Amino acid sequence: MANQYGDAAIMAAQQGSSDSLDPGVRWDSAMKKLSISPNSQKKSCPKDIFLGLCEEGRVKGTPKGNYTRSKKNKAYAIRALEFLEGGADPLSAKKLWGLVTNDSGTTPNNQMEVVLALWNNDLITPASGPVKK
Repeated sequence: MANQYGDAAIMAAQQGSSDSLDPGVRWDSAMKKLSISPNSQKKSCPKDIFLGLCEEGRVKGTPKGNYTRSKKNKAYAIRALEFLEGGADPLSAKKLWGLVTNDSGTTPNNQMEVVLALWNNDLITPASGPVKK
């Protein structure tokens, strides 16, 4: 089960296929629905992970674009997907964070909860492009 940031990512991604709103606006809207805490609503790392994936066209229903300035969180997101797409078993957020950061001791800030929520809910576009059905 995802935490509120994972839930926000799912909500924001699902709006993408039916709504033309910017993914950042969709994220903010989802967080306002999920949390009454202003600090939680403004937390940047989970949002930047989501926007980094959107920027790369990896969130279903969201076209590539310029959505974030956070190069570090975007890089974490792409690296996490590389592990998952490479066949890594569904990992806990903690274990995935360790892989992504090479166990550097960098403190996580709910980034992998966002990636795993999107991954586990089939909201990630494969690296090779859209899935053909």
